[in-house]
Amino acid sequence: MTMEHVIGLEKALLDPSTRSSQTELDRLLDPSFEEIGASGRLWTRREIVAALIDAPESEPIESANFNGRRIADDMVHVTYETRHEGRHARRSSLWRQVDGRWTLLFHQGTPIPDPGGHPRAGYRYQDSVTVTERSVFLCLAMSE
Repeated sequence: MTMEHVIGLEKALLDPSTRSSQTELDRLLDPSFEEIGASGRLWTRREIVAALIDAPESEPIESANFNGRRIADDMVHVTYETRHEGRHARRSSLWRQVDGRWTLLFHQGTPIPDPGGHPRAGYRYQDSVTVTERSVFLCLAMSE
């Protein structure tokens, strides 16, 4: 397995033809798949497949800054950014290998506020980042 292969699977899930195909979604999404969307909503596999099939997207999702890291023999963590329909988000995915096949186990999207703008009216966000050897913590201090 190469990291490029798993990142390629992630990129395939951004393609409107994959997102509207029951066969492709069944192939790529793990039976235990869950997603925390950029809206904060928790999606089950059944809910996300139904939503994607019922309302297919015609506009491609722009993506950039892909990075992959093996975190166990059978687990890969992929991060990247997307822009779609005026929204910018950081994305994080956990891919699991079972019987030689990679499937997406978990995905989370986190909105990135536009520079100079405020994601929520009345709040000011101050970002501070602490980097350790194994993890990155983003602390958001909110004040009115």
